[in-house]
Formats: sequence, structure tokens, C-alpha cells
Amino acid sequence: MPASARLLSAELTAASARGGVQFTGTRFIDAQTRRTVRGLTTVLHRQLPVAPHNTATCGCAARGADQRRRGVTQPGVRSRKYRRSLVGSASALRAFDHALKQSRCRGRGEREHGTLVDEQLQRIVSGGGGEQLDPCTVTLLAFLRARKWRPLCTQLVMRSRDWNFATAADLLCRDAAGGLVLVELKSTRREHSSSCYTAAAAAGTSAHTQHLVQLYCMWRVLTRECGVPVAHSAVVRVNRARAHCYPLVEPERLGAAGMSDADIARLFAQPKRV
Repeated sequence: MPASARLLSAELTAASARGGVQFTGTRFIDAQTRRTVRGLTTVLHRQLPVAPHNTATCGCAARGADQRRRGVTQPGVRSRKYRRSLVGSASALRAFDHALKQSRCRGRGEREHGTLVDEQLQRIVSGGGGEQLDPCTVTLLAFLRARKWRPLCTQLVMRSRDWNFATAADLLCRDAAGGLVLVELKSTRREHSSSCYTAAAAAGTSAHTQHLVQLYCMWRVLTRECGVPVAHSAVVRVNRARAHCYPLVEPERLGAAGMSDADIARLFAQPKRV
């Protein structure tokens, strides 16, 4: 690892240790008092609820059903019909089933799938490997190579003393110029369009807005509270086919998703006890 990368990793480790928070796998706790520290995601889910996904208007349900009918190995050919045509060849059947298994995202739901991708990425960054990767993990690695973003660490625990929350950054990388890149990773089993992801509704805010605010809060902890400069910040949303990048543009001046720093601070205001 180059000296600049080692120095950057040391700064991140120091920033994490300064918060004095540990993650148990289910909650954040203060290392000294052993009391629970509220999580960033929990606060945002309560204060910025995401509107339900309307499959009737965006067409995702019909698109997903069509993808399931067509299969993945032979575009335009229904997977069951194509598999029946291979019955005479055991080797062809094995190859078809293997390719179909590799192309399917794992996990019984979105949360379990996201956790699996996070864990695979963590093992890869720490030097592990040799396992069969989820398609979303493969998509993410290809995206990082194209951007020339080299992973430094994953799941970096940090704490905001100003706004009293704890969280873990999904991925921190080093760009080609040596700058720090903060990535909030969102992996999905579905192949929703970007317009579906960013669209807001009357019942709540968009997932895109919530994720940008989440990213801004982590950017703020690193830059303002810990003094670690961040060159780029982005929400990276991946599925088995492609990766979409949503950068946090001019966070110092604009905040996140059109909200000022003061607007976001009000989300974390503690109610007064009577």
C-alpha cells in the first residue's frame, strides 16, 4: 500500500476511534458508558419516511415479471422452455443451471441481500476471496475499477457529537489523485429505473433524498467534526445489471437534496423531556 494510502487509512482509523462507539451487529453503544447511541438510519427512517413504491405507475412490476419469464442465459427465450430443450445433454443442463444460479441475487429480501453484499465487499477489501460473488458485488467491483476508486475500508463506525448519532460508512476509497471518496452503497434485487428511485410522492420523500441526507451526515462528521478532507461523496446504487452514481454536489454550500445544514440539524433535535 502506498504511503499516502496508509496515511489516509490512519486518519480514518483515528476518526473512528475518536467517536468512542462500538457496533454490536444490531446497535451502536458508547464504549465507556455502554449506553445505546441512536443510529443515523433509524432517525432518518422516522423523520424522513420514504413514500411507498408505486409499481402501477413506474412499470417495475411488469418489467420484473417479464425478466423472470425470459430468464437470463438466453435473452428473449423463456428459461423453462429453453431448459427443456437441453434435456438430452446433462453437461448443458448443468451449465445452464450454474449460469442461472450465478445471475440471481441472493438473500430472501432486500435487507438480507444488502447485508450479504456488504459482507462480501468487506471480505474482499480485507484480502479474502475465493467465494462465488453476488451479481451486485460483481457490478460494484466493475464500477469501482472504471472510476479508478481503490477501496480502503468498509463499515467504518463514526459518531457525530454535534447531532448525537452513530453510523457506519459503507465504503471509503482512494481516487486516482489520492483523495478520499465516501460511498453510500445501496444494492437492490430489483431493477428499478433512476426516475423511479428519485421520484417523490405526497405520502413521503423519495429514497434518493433520504440516502443523500444520510450521505451528507457522514460527510459532515468526517470533514467538520474529524477534520478529514473528502474529495468525492456519492450514493452508488447497484443491481445485477448496472450501477448508478448520485454524487453529493457542493455539500458545503447546498447541503443535501436542497436542504440546508440547519434543516438537517432539526431532524436530530431531541424532544424536551417533561
